Formats: sequence, structure tokens, C-alpha cells
Amino acid sequence: EYSHAMGNSNGGLADYWKLIRSNKGFQGGFIWDWIDQGILQIDKDGRSYWAYGGDFGDEPNDKNFNINGLVGPDRVPHPVMNECKYLFQPVTVTPLKMRQSLVRIENRRYFSSLDDLKCFWQVRENGKILLEGELKIKGIGPGETTDISVPFKYPSEMSPGASYHLDLVFRTAEKTSWCPAGYEVAREQLELPWVCPITFDTVATEIEGSVDTSVYHNAQYVQKNEAVSFVMALGLELELDNTCGLVNSIRYKGREVIKDGIKLNLWRAPTDNDGIKQWKGDTSRPIWEWLAAGYDNLSFAGVTSRFTKGETISHPVFYLELITKVTLNPGHKYKAVSRAVSGEKKEFEWRQHLKLGRNGKLLYSMSTNLPASLPDMPRFGVCFRLAKGYENIEYVGNGPNENYSDRKSGSFFGRYHTTVSNMYQNYVVPQEHGCRTGVKKVVFSGKSSCDSSKNGELALVRFSSYSEPFSFTASHFDCWHLTDCAHINELEKSRVFVCLDYAQSGLGTRSCGPRTRDEYLLFPGMYSLAFNMEFLQKVS
Repeated sequence: EYSHAMGNSNGGLADYWKLIRSNKGFQGGFIWDWIDQGILQIDKDGRSYWAYGGDFGDEPNDKNFNINGLVGPDRVPHPVMNECKYLFQPVTVTPLKMRQSLVRIENRRYFSSLDDLKCFWQVRENGKILLEGELKIKGIGPGETTDISVPFKYPSEMSPGASYHLDLVFRTAEKTSWCPAGYEVAREQLELPWVCPITFDTVATEIEGSVDTSVYHNAQYVQKNEAVSFVMALGLELELDNTCGLVNSIRYKGREVIKDGIKLNLWRAPTDNDGIKQWKGDTSRPIWEWLAAGYDNLSFAGVTSRFTKGETISHPVFYLELITKVTLNPGHKYKAVSRAVSGEKKEFEWRQHLKLGRNGKLLYSMSTNLPASLPDMPRFGVCFRLAKGYENIEYVGNGPNENYSDRKSGSFFGRYHTTVSNMYQNYVVPQEHGCRTGVKKVVFSGKSSCDSSKNGELALVRFSSYSEPFSFTASHFDCWHLTDCAHINELEKSRVFVCLDYAQSGLGTRSCGPRTRDEYLLFPGMYSLAFNMEFLQKVS
């Protein structure tokens, strides 16, 4: 047993397989285990859930420690199965000379050639297919490799800042006893060394094309009272909570889009590897350090704010700076967590900057320096809620399934469409789920049930990376509600809860194994995050 599949788990599996593939004396073991051993039950309100230790009055018990499979009790695979499939696949592709499109294909099979497979290639720009074709791979015998050039050419035009990849997919040529013809047996994605940098001229052209000098005169800062102020420009209205030092909400053309405050967030609903939250005896898991640090319970107090209106063409429409005191408050209680944990309150300064460009993009950046006495963090980013009706998601990043810093080998960079509901992963015990890493852009859309204008279409809300990709989650359950629930039938849907993160901690396999490797942890220190926000009226 070298990896433990309890809940959202199996971080670091790719690191094991690098060792297994590169060392003849290092062999694989077992993943513990195959299936979550939960028992289907129906509660008094007709809601289904899976029961486990202690749910039948059985004492003693190990709570959910038998819920540790690669598939759920209903045999639906958990997202980690995509990681397993990639790491165990019988074909590998490695780059040799990518400028000459030369790659090496290896047959990992011991007894069969690759003649039963067809290989298809695609060149993608930010996930969009530019070129595609079929690659002939006949005659690659067991354990053999072959070097082959993929027949595509350097594009004559490229988009500034775009990412380019070569995808190779291996599918069965004919129907077999276990799969249909065309079944995907293996996939590899290689980054292409094509770069078209974002230049000053590129940015200037984008901005100059939408210049309206009147926007400088229209930008306003209005203080309603000591507690609340408003910033208004280009159809945007930002409500500021002066007491807490937060952007409390954002309205676009009179309709609220972002609500409940853009807040610093250091918490995630603990995975089983973070700590089996219903266990009473074990105090060594990260969850107890995180609760003692107060990462789950932040309070905010405004220190100062500064609004500056642009005056010339070289200035943003407005610039807003918020300096906020953040206090970590240990001791919060959850009904599904076996005990409350006490600790010492800590304070630090959090800085937020917002700049509205003449092209309508609102650049949001924030930074802080966490005290060195704190433990590693579950995550670093911001959280907020979207207005009612937002459900559809389009993003450019790693997908199509859930992925994390130490479990993303089986995910591929692309352009994906999904929904908030489909991003939910039905783990037996509610916990962190649905993360997407390496994100360059995410767009939320939806319909309002109480507005018939424009077919009820809500404004598109687009978040795009400023300099570095970010990760995001979107769920109908916030991380505190997930922490508070022991079974899925206890969950109550709410408006979409979004987290945009610099990063999350890796998953590891700490529930029965070593702690997450240091390279995937977030230790205290200086952190920052920046992204662009755009609000666009969808055109029918």
C-alpha cells in the first residue's frame, strides 16, 4: 500500500510513478482501496446518503475510515481515476525537438504492439483546435520506441499571451471485448515553444480603441456615511464597507453581480487527508493546526482607503487602495468537527488595489505578509458570492476534471464548459472539491428567474489572469458549510460561492500515510494575487 484513496486524495501519485519508471529496483504497490464502503440510507425527509461507522449506534467505530476507495459506493469513479489512467497508460510520448515537431513514442506493453491503436494529433491555442490530423504508428513492438515528426507547421499568426499545445490521443481502431472502437486508451499533451508576448503596443491598441475621455469626469466617489461608500464609473458601482475595509458588492448597470464581500480566504473544507474531522483522539493532522491558527475564522477592520480619479489618457479611470487589518480568531465550533481548538489570535495587514482601465477591465490585486509563527495554510486567495442565477462556467485551464497541485498529471490544458452543479464532487463526507488549476480565464453566466428583459440573461462575469495563472473553485456550498456537515444529505444549496486562489495546499495521503510534500504546501510569508474582472452584457 503506497497511496491511500480516502475522500479527495492520492496527491503525489505522479511523484511515486516518476520513481517507479526511473528506477528498476522500485516497483509499484497497491492503492488502498478500490471502493468506498458506504451503505445507502434514506433520511426522514427522503434524502439519500451513505452511512458509515457510528451511524448505526455501533460503538466503538472508526467513523468514515472505511470510506477510502477510488470509486464511490455507487461505483461512480472519483476524479483520481483520471490520474490513475494517465499514469498507468500503455503509451508515452516525450518531446525531442519541438521546433521540428519531433517526438518519441514508447510502447510500454510487454507482449503487444501498438497496431491495434490509432493516433490522432491536435495543435491547440488556449484550448482551441488550430490544426489536426492522424499519425501513422504501425510497427511499434512491445517495449520499443520510435521517433516521429508530427506533420504541422509553425503558425503564421499567433495571439499575444496565448498558450500552445500539441495533444496526441491514442484510440482503439476496432471494437474489443472490453471497449468500443474509438475508445481513448492514452493521451499526452506537450507544450509548444511558441510565444507571442504581450507588448506595450498590444495593450495600447486595445485601450485606445475604446477611449472615451468623458469617463474621467463620470468617475465618482460618494460617501454615504461613515460605514459605506460608493465608487461609480463605466456602468460599475462598487459598494465599500469602510468599517471592515472590504469591497462589499459590485453592481453592473444597476444589477448586483458580486455580493457578500470580496474577502481574503485562507480556509478550505478539510479533506480526509487534512484530518478526519470526526475523530477525537488524533491531534497530529493539519486540520488541528489550521483551526488553532484561526485560518477558518477571519475578521476584518478597515485601516485606511484612498480613491484617485484619473485625469489624463495615461491614467486609469480610477485607482482605489484599501488597507485592512485581518485578525485570525481560533475557537470556532462546527457540529461535524469532534472538538473546538483554542489558539492565540494573530493580526496582519492586508492590502487591496483596484484599477479600472478605459477598456472596462477592473484590475484587482492584493497582498499580505503572514507571520512566520503560523503553520502552513490550506489556501491563499479571495472568496465571494455571485448573484442568484449564475450557473454556467467556461474556463481556460487544466481540466476537464478536478485537479490540484499534486494531482494534475491526468488533467490537460484546454477550454472547457461546465456548470457549478457539475463541479461538485459527491464525496461521502463533504469536503473540499472541484478545484481547477493553471487557469488563465473563467467566465460565469446564467439567467435571472425574476427578469424577463433580454431573456433574463445575466451579465457575463469574466476573471482573467494578470501575470500568472490562478486556481478556482465554484460551488453551491461554501467551505464552512462543507466543514459543518458529516453526510451529504445535510448539505443545503446556496448562491454560488467562488474562490480565486494563488494556490491551494496539495492533497497528499495523510489520512494513512506521510504528510503532503513541502513543495505542495503554503508556508507563511509574503503572498500576492492579481486578476482582471470584466462585466459584459451578453448579446443574443
